[in-house]
Amino acid sequence: MTAGSITKTFIYCTWSSIVFVVAYGVIFALLLFLTCRPISAFWHLVDPIWALSHKFTCTDEAAEILVAATISILQDIIAFALPVMLVWNLQLPQRQKVAVMGIFGVGLL
Repeated sequence: MTAGSITKTFIYCTWSSIVFVVAYGVIFALLLFLTCRPISAFWHLVDPIWALSHKFTCTDEAAEILVAATISILQDIIAFALPVMLVWNLQLPQRQKVAVMGIFGVGLL
């Protein structure tokens, strides 16, 4: 059914999105642990006695979460768009193509 619809562009896009997701995961996992100096301060922030008796600095976690959420939404859109690229090149009547894309659209929601 997909014979002839998988192009080099599709393969490059798929591998690029895989690399993007892995890099995103690694970077934001590191950011989580490197948010505060010293690193242990991140886990002790909720302890008011510890927070008052130790010196530490932390970056704005809200900004990091906003960036992570934005990138995650972008990844969802890419994951939706990749199968649409395959459906677009299928040898199906236009009505069936629209129906299959509609199914993918429901998955996006």
